[in-house]
Amino acid sequence: MSFLSDCKNIVGNEWVHDDIHTLASYSQDQSFVPPSQPELVTFPKSVEEVEGIVKLANRTNTPLVPFSSGLNFHGAAVPARGGAIVNLSQMNSILAIDEDNWFVVFEPGVTYEQLQNELNKKQLRAMIPLGVPPQRTVLSSVLERDPALAAAS
Repeated sequence: MSFLSDCKNIVGNEWVHDDIHTLASYSQDQSFVPPSQPELVTFPKSVEEVEGIVKLANRTNTPLVPFSSGLNFHGAAVPARGGAIVNLSQMNSILAIDEDNWFVVFEPGVTYEQLQNELNKKQLRAMIPLGVPPQRTVLSSVLERDPALAAAS
């Protein structure tokens, strides 16, 4: 078996892409990091599928690059050593909103727009960094350390 076929067994044929156009679109982000093409792009939909991909990558020594929104500014989503892009955008559920303790549990594909829409229903708001596009995932923003302004008391 190959990494490609094993990935298809984990997430399904329609959720693994290795065509030239898809690979080219995942070879760069908005940074100045030189483009580098992955071998494939996979779209897991659950923690179990991500776990399966990670275990497979460990067995085959295949590099993995996590990807959530594609709005990255530091080159973190560019696959410098080939391997597979693990696009987490299908995992976009908000699992819990704790109004008493002011925290949210969410999956890696949740965008700021999606988060704020859910918080609006409870008359809450997120501390969103200035200038961040609504389509950027919260995870990308946290990993790239976008500065959020704290509210003055």
